[in-house]
Amino acid sequence: MIFIRKKDPPNELIRWKENYVKDNRKSPLYEDLNKQRKLKRIIQKNLLEEQKGLCCYCCARLDIEHLDANNEPMCHIEHFYPRHLCKTHNKSRQTDYRNMFLSCNGTLPESSKYDLKFCGKKKDDWYDENYMISPLEENCEENFKYNSNGTMIGKNEKAMVFIEKLGLNSYALKEARKRVLKAIGYFDDSFDKEYALEFSYSEDEDGFLPDFCNIIRYFGLD
Repeated sequence: MIFIRKKDPPNELIRWKENYVKDNRKSPLYEDLNKQRKLKRIIQKNLLEEQKGLCCYCCARLDIEHLDANNEPMCHIEHFYPRHLCKTHNKSRQTDYRNMFLSCNGTLPESSKYDLKFCGKKKDDWYDENYMISPLEENCEENFKYNSNGTMIGKNEKAMVFIEKLGLNSYALKEARKRVLKAIGYFDDSFDKEYALEFSYSEDEDGFLPDFCNIIRYFGLD
């Protein structure tokens, strides 16, 4: 997880919500938004841009253009405050842009088929305000540290519970983190921490950050 600087909602979403309320005299639910395919696509692109191309939880690179081997989307719009609670307590939060993020679907390319459920798919409807760590918290990453075997470690009880509930130590994620460390030369005697840290903040032509830049930053600062 890294800090996400949330931007204003797209104008198309604002207008759609205003028109929906005017026509129906009630706030729209996410199921209403889900029927608006073009609008949903606009939202996905906006989320992808502000998240620098990364999953809001594990920091794997996201892909909104292609389907996986099962012909399913490779990521989804994640509600940090779950939709089922929005229905009970605050319906408007279902379509609140600040409650929307983009999460991977708990699958990674070239990963094991074991223990692939993590991030938004693993979190599902879980929400406990005592253990939530939001990517909107500027210092959110300070709750975690990493081992060179790819394991994510919580520095406090809140972080340990959060890791467990989101499956952030799944086999696939740990293996992916190890591959990233190997790619930047962490296991070599000539490992350059300064280069690693600079690389972790480098953006490509689309403004996207490297896969798992969070663990690269950790060992670049260590």
